[in-house]
Amino acid sequence: MLKLPAAGFDRWLLAGIGLLVVAGLSLALRPDSTVFLKPLSEDGYYSLAVARNIAAGHGITIDGVTPTNGFQPLLTFIQAGLFAIARGSDLLALRFVLLFYWLLYLGTAAMLGWIASEAQGDGEPGRKLTAALSTVLLYLGASYQFLHHFNGLETGLLMFLLASAWRFYQSGRAESGIGLALYGGLLGLAVLARIDASFVVLVACLGELYRSRKRGLLVALGRPCVIGISALVVSSPWWIYNVLGFGSIMPISGTATQAWALDGFRLGWFLWGLFMGAFPWFFGGEWEGGWLNLLRLPIYLAALWILWRVYRRMPPATRDFAIVLTTAMVALGLWYWLSSFAFWFYSRYLAPAALPVTVGLGLGLASLIRREPRSVLGAVPLAAFPVLALAVLAWFGLGVYGNMMFWDQVQLVESLVPDSDTVAAGQAGTLNFFRPHVVNMDGKVNPEVFAYRDHLWDYLAQKKIYWFVDWPWYVQKALGTDPASHGWKQVGSRDNFLLYRRD
Repeated sequence: MLKLPAAGFDRWLLAGIGLLVVAGLSLALRPDSTVFLKPLSEDGYYSLAVARNIAAGHGITIDGVTPTNGFQPLLTFIQAGLFAIARGSDLLALRFVLLFYWLLYLGTAAMLGWIASEAQGDGEPGRKLTAALSTVLLYLGASYQFLHHFNGLETGLLMFLLASAWRFYQSGRAESGIGLALYGGLLGLAVLARIDASFVVLVACLGELYRSRKRGLLVALGRPCVIGISALVVSSPWWIYNVLGFGSIMPISGTATQAWALDGFRLGWFLWGLFMGAFPWFFGGEWEGGWLNLLRLPIYLAALWILWRVYRRMPPATRDFAIVLTTAMVALGLWYWLSSFAFWFYSRYLAPAALPVTVGLGLGLASLIRREPRSVLGAVPLAAFPVLALAVLAWFGLGVYGNMMFWDQVQLVESLVPDSDTVAAGQAGTLNFFRPHVVNMDGKVNPEVFAYRDHLWDYLAQKKIYWFVDWPWYVQKALGTDPASHGWKQVGSRDNFLLYRRD
């Protein structure tokens, strides 16, 4: 019978981690023909296009002309620096960007491993090492999280900053006044990474108020104020830019998807997004659906039971931030359910819910390894396989997670629209990056269209735009139920994209 002591199991964990590290790195080292493809996404190319324009000296703009705040600032400005280093080579810049995402991917996993290790207290070193390695393996092996880290958006940076803030808080350095200000500053950086991290700041302040309630009124009120003011100071340049340039603290990308409603359909997506964000190991890609949710339900229940057992024994310094993060994600999910019709993004918005879940399950797995290492021998290849498979598919430009990049749209336009002509699209991120003269019509980066929401064809006529490309439902939204009545005629199609021209 195979005998595998717990200490020897660490080598298996390291081997699995090593494979996942290489899998993430391979995305930046892909052939030239596939480096631009998945898991980079259409929305990710908005940020990349703005970064390229900043690096080229054109200003904060998507197309070199129209000012925008429809992006998350910290990642975009970091990427602008990488584009500047690449000196006009988009291919080299994308490789630098993917390498940066890889560092965030590894850095987040390392932070969570460190948190799990320190949550063991002053126990034996071997126990702490197994906890760290188990947690790192689980995070790197989460297929949905892997896609978030490399999709061109800010999620990976946000995860790293929140994990760093958690580790800082766990270390006890936030007890001093200076440490508390630094803690607030870290959360402020998270806000610059993604504006809705403001929910984490708010809940952290409320949590500190509750925790300090017995230390006197001034202390109880002062400590949350230090956190909030520090976060506000760090993130203030973005708020000021939004108000002065666009008249609102909310970026236009948020305004473009805002629609307040008590919607049962969106409620279902909120619940799916919360659990998908918290448990990113069970993503079904194009096979997502009701039957898969039913299959996952007992897994979710078992995982929640494990998390409850782990966290009730956890030191307060570790548990408190996990509670803050979990509470913030539930509140944020409720906010998006009520305010945003972009239900397909809910799971990405709630991705930080995976941080406390990963640590809890990592500690649970480590405990099982220490007791019965043979019973989880197959867990290492099982944990690594989904991400390894995604990396192999990405190397060849393939994927199992939908038409996220809209490459068919780009190819359709390239085949029929002259480079000198302007083309409009509701979903214009990828198209805007790969060709000039593209106008965004859904308002995410182009605030001019808000005044024409119910008659977008008039905006196209005013701007003298003669080409439009998108999915059929967006064609109807932009050109009306009868495009011909506004002078538009379909001239081409590719996959699920239609190309129209106006005479």
